[in-house]
Amino acid sequence: MLDLSKLRLFYWVAKYGSYTKASKEIDLSQPSLVRQMQSLEESLGCKLFNRHFRGITLTPQGEKLFQTTITILAEADALEKSLNSPDKILKETLKIGTSSGISADWLVRFIPGFVEMYPEIKLNVLSYTTDFDLDNNKIDVAIRQKITDEKDLIQKFLYTFEFRLYASPEYLEKYGYPQSPEDLDSHRLIGFADDESLAFQEVDTLLQKGRKDHNKREYFLTINSNIAEFKLAEQGVGIASIWPGLSLLEKSNLIDIFPQSASMSIDIYYIYHKHVYGNKNVDSLYNYIRSQIKN
Repeated sequence: MLDLSKLRLFYWVAKYGSYTKASKEIDLSQPSLVRQMQSLEESLGCKLFNRHFRGITLTPQGEKLFQTTITILAEADALEKSLNSPDKILKETLKIGTSSGISADWLVRFIPGFVEMYPEIKLNVLSYTTDFDLDNNKIDVAIRQKITDEKDLIQKFLYTFEFRLYASPEYLEKYGYPQSPEDLDSHRLIGFADDESLAFQEVDTLLQKGRKDHNKREYFLTINSNIAEFKLAEQGVGIASIWPGLSLLEKSNLIDIFPQSASMSIDIYYIYHKHVYGNKNVDSLYNYIRSQIKN
């Protein structure tokens, strides 16, 4: 019979591909963890890991067990919680990680209605400017772009952000109105980021559109805040890539300088571990946000 406690240990070893990282995650000494995995292999009568100097990889049997373990742990956790609280939302904190831009203007639109509907759930929203994930940042749910090369994540599409280029009337009067993307070569551009580790740095793609050679256009300045970009553009500093749904834009005089051109889009996802599948708190927030978007 499979030992559930050993399966939990196996999950972390398989996820990280390292006894060292797994032992730190679960606060168990590495020698003890190795012994537990050797015991699991003996009880199953098969080899689960290929060991080499860079770490460990899963054998075909190990890979099969890992996928099954994700399901087993999810069902076990869901069963335990349902027995403790059969028909109720669990009274606990839901820790959410997202980018500073998403949290500041988009996510906050849904929080008042959600906490009114689910007063039992306490939200803890953490904002990041650099890349982040569930494990390293100890969060329950990530609202961000899709995470690649992760086997144990559920990633549900949530929303598409589209961006367009904006400038103030004062800027356009002073520096001229670009007639095509190629004209951006001679304009003051406000870049969101010049660092690939920053979340949403792809929004600068529009500022590079129409470039005649392979070298990037240089930015007049960069600032890793979409609200700061908006305010700088509003004050006539330059041209910025801005989400048209930004609440501040509603009462602004900023002008979409290429209204007939295609926008650039970024999809964001609602991401959590498979082993928390069925958690009512996690499901409730996703379902609420999606219902509000549709409405």
